[in-house]
Amino acid sequence: MQYFFILLATILPFLEVDEARPTRPGESECQAPLATYAPEREWTDQEVWVWNQRICLGENANLSLRPDGLGGGCDLDAAEEWPDDRVLTPQFIETVLFHEPFRSAYARRGFRVSCARFDDQLVLSHGDFAHEIWLRFSYFPSGLNFTDLAVGESLFLTGSRVDEHFEAERLTVSGSLFLRGPEASFQTIDLIDAYIDGNIDLRNSVFRSRFDLTGSIVGGKFIMSDSENKVIWSDGSELILRNFSAEVLQDSQEVWFSSNNNLSSAILSYNLNGFIYNEIKNIEENHSDIVEIGNSEWRIDWIEQQSSPISSHSPQPYHQLASTLRSMGFLDMADDTMVAAMDNYRDASTTPLARKILLWIERLTIGYGYENWRALICLVILLTTGTFVARSDPGLSRLSSLHQQFWYSMDRLVPLIQFDQAHGDFKPSKYSLYFHIHHLVGFVLVSLFIAGLTGITK
Repeated sequence: MQYFFILLATILPFLEVDEARPTRPGESECQAPLATYAPEREWTDQEVWVWNQRICLGENANLSLRPDGLGGGCDLDAAEEWPDDRVLTPQFIETVLFHEPFRSAYARRGFRVSCARFDDQLVLSHGDFAHEIWLRFSYFPSGLNFTDLAVGESLFLTGSRVDEHFEAERLTVSGSLFLRGPEASFQTIDLIDAYIDGNIDLRNSVFRSRFDLTGSIVGGKFIMSDSENKVIWSDGSELILRNFSAEVLQDSQEVWFSSNNNLSSAILSYNLNGFIYNEIKNIEENHSDIVEIGNSEWRIDWIEQQSSPISSHSPQPYHQLASTLRSMGFLDMADDTMVAAMDNYRDASTTPLARKILLWIERLTIGYGYENWRALICLVILLTTGTFVARSDPGLSRLSSLHQQFWYSMDRLVPLIQFDQAHGDFKPSKYSLYFHIHHLVGFVLVSLFIAGLTGITK
């Protein structure tokens, strides 16, 4: 027996072991054929073709071009009429994505399928796939469930049609998520608490219901439009960006409002509370970066027409927009945004009446500290008026020159500073009430001006 084991150990290294592995360059046969390593079920001809002759060899599997298929093109408007040889089952997808030896048979490219039909809901929840996933120009009449799915590269649903709920809570994508068109359409999408390391691209897609991004994080761009293409919202659609974070917001006025520039109502219902972004960009189709901010007026309308209740003040969307504009160098637009934020606070039903009155005074005199020039204009008007009132008052007749009357008006206007001690001996006889008001208003204006300069009112 001892000699048998010695002999076995000697000849084993020379035995060729048939083991599933990725197909190497130059090989024309799949090294992990479907029927060999998953004989427990009878796979359809198209599933065998997709794996053995396309994906296992590192090629794209376009079911509309299968040599033995029935053809028929890839028109998603007629997807209900696609022949049955386009149908892939969820069991097949789960097998070749998550189970050995198939998941180890991918070399460079990932799972790439186009023009497929999935009659049953495609459930990939709690799966982990190291490569990219293409499900492009495909039809999902029963929806998708990608809850807790982790994708090591990008996830493509480009041009696909999803007629039912797309569940993607806590989806993790190490690349980008492509939900863009042409011809792509989606019903309800719950992309909640997801993490997308790259971009989310929505251009040219049609969204027909709720798209909820609550709590999700995008490390790159949230792309809604470029110079020629934009996302399309159907009537009754809703976009929820509550506590959503993206490095770059790429949008345009046409994404949110109708093309006739009528800002009286938005195209869709949306919520921006907690939405965080560090840049606003518009990138051309050729990927050259072009900053095209436009003006702050429609951006303010964008905030004020969100669907969250306006009866109570919600400052975060204003502060976020102002902070981003300021960091990009658009200082005047940032100030306009903060003025609008204070206007919103002033007009909110929850703001106390006394605070509303004070805010109205601040708005008219210093623009809440962002338009301090208003106070200077008021002071110049008061100073000029006081000069001519002093000239007309008999009790101030000893102030014979315009120069003296000007400095008397200045002394009564500016608090805590005496430009000429002798002015304390002069008492107006006819317009004393005016100078009391002159002094009081001057005190208020100077105080507000200083408060505005120091940022106390901001």
